[in-house]
Amino acid sequence: MHLPLEALPPRPAPDPLDVLAALAEAHPDSEIALLHSAPNATFSVLATNPFLTLEVDAAAAAHLSTISGLALPPPLHPLEALGLTVKDISFDAPHPLVGWLGFIAYDLAFTLEEIGRPHRDATPAWPLLRFSLYRHYLLFDHITKTCTPLAFDGEPSLAAALLETAGAGARGRVQASFSAATLREATPRAAYVERIRAVQGHIAAGDIYQANLAQRWTFSTQVPPHVIYRRLCERSPAHYAAYLQFRDHAGISRHVLSASPELFLNMREGQVLTRPIKGTRPRDRADRVHDAALADELLASEKDRAELAMITDLLRDDL
Repeated sequence: MHLPLEALPPRPAPDPLDVLAALAEAHPDSEIALLHSAPNATFSVLATNPFLTLEVDAAAAAHLSTISGLALPPPLHPLEALGLTVKDISFDAPHPLVGWLGFIAYDLAFTLEEIGRPHRDATPAWPLLRFSLYRHYLLFDHITKTCTPLAFDGEPSLAAALLETAGAGARGRVQASFSAATLREATPRAAYVERIRAVQGHIAAGDIYQANLAQRWTFSTQVPPHVIYRRLCERSPAHYAAYLQFRDHAGISRHVLSASPELFLNMREGQVLTRPIKGTRPRDRADRVHDAALADELLASEKDRAELAMITDLLRDDL
């Protein structure tokens, strides 16, 4: 199935975070996706009003919003369901960011390998994956400072109308206080230290090469998610940041606020690129002497050499 995607000429671009704030405040129950890059990067995309969504719940049951002529033959692995859905729908997009937007949850790993059972707590389980095609997209070019409205429904003017709401987005810059928020750790410090020692023991025994020992923190706040996300982007600009606002198949309101300096995978025309930052240093292209000193410092660092060897081996194995 081929879907027509229409675009309007580029126009002066507001701040994507202003558009997000205006939409989130005016339509708190709407579905919104924003892939936001650092100011010195190239492109961001904001999308809203999904017309096709594939969601696989925690029980690995696939839910596909209806579209004429599209169906999934059960049962399928979640990634097979995603692959078939994406393959069945084609469109001509001006940029790779315009199209399917969504996420794959960590718990999907438990459907791929026998690595024990996922930890369950009192919070409702997240979908294993969720991707949507949206009717309206705004593609922001940070180099030319322009924005291109696009739409699948033949109404790119409706996407352009989203830009007119950006003026109200300035009201989203609430100087909210986070001081009242109390962080609560899911694992007490003593138990967490014991887990670190256990990991070190497994590494020493040769059972594992490396491990990511995660910790969950929770807090309560009245600050809107899009305001927290703006602060995240301002305090810690990242090349790969994302904001997702949606209701899952069970009707639970969800928000994803994410920021990362690392590129995990980029696939284009048969080429796969991964760009981790472990074992690296920032460059100083304005000062050759300082830049060379940073390189020497990196080469002399036993820790960074070990990290680079570890991540290179890990990602080579993943590929």
